[in-house]
Amino acid sequence: MFPFKKKKQEQIILNPEDKRFCFHFYGKVQGVGFRFVCSQYALQYHLTGWVCNEKDGSVILQIQGCVDKIQQLIQQLHKDTYIRIESYDFKEIPVVKESGFVAKY
Repeated sequence: MFPFKKKKQEQIILNPEDKRFCFHFYGKVQGVGFRFVCSQYALQYHLTGWVCNEKDGSVILQIQGCVDKIQQLIQQLHKDTYIRIESYDFKEIPVVKESGFVAKY
């Protein structure tokens, strides 16, 4: 009926070694490209999740994947020229089935 090919459903495979964390960042983390930079590193390191600004000026990041890659992402955020993380909290949360990484607005 339609001349379009049906897009294949992306398979989501959960690695039993993957972990998911929720980070809450404080400092100069809004208006400095935090979400963009975070998204770029998440794609580079094959991590999934999302990042979102909060009304109080902080940023929430939920990130899932290999723990070593998550640590590398956090280190890169600390090294960024414009981002100034003064402190952050984090906790491990349950792994979810998802694909990709989203900067929420």
